[in-house]
Amino acid sequence: MKTDLQNRIDDVQDVIDEMAAYLTNYASTLLLTTQTVEISDQPSVQAAINAYNALSSDAQAQLASEKALLDSLLVEINSQTPTATQVDTFRTDHAYVLSLDTSTVEVSDQSAVQSALDAYDLLSGDAKAQLTTEKALLDDLLLEIESMVATNLVVVA
Repeated sequence: MKTDLQNRIDDVQDVIDEMAAYLTNYASTLLLTTQTVEISDQPSVQAAINAYNALSSDAQAQLASEKALLDSLLVEINSQTPTATQVDTFRTDHAYVLSLDTSTVEVSDQSAVQSALDAYDLLSGDAKAQLTTEKALLDDLLLEIESMVATNLVVVA
């Protein structure tokens, strides 16, 4: 009984430590606002988002407001960034996923596809308009992955 309680306490402490490390490491980025953020802040904002995505789901849940801030900062940066740069950066950052098709995608690609879709959602309207083919591909890939997962569940059952 005591061991179970201690394990739960240890798990909670691990989440607290994970959150504290994140908040310390990205404190300066988390002090930015949509009024103060500049294009030059993009690498630090993206690094904070990437680090957030690597956190445990429990830590992510506790840091949801910080993630919302980071997303709004990235939207503001994108609004300041020329459309061509946004499009080129999107294509470069997600080149692997964009090289897939419905016959080559695997379930293990799901997080990369979702990450690309999340990044797409944060682009300016003009950039989105230039990436309609890529967006359609990402939607198709996600549907294919969901179909594979459903098929695997049926086979297991």
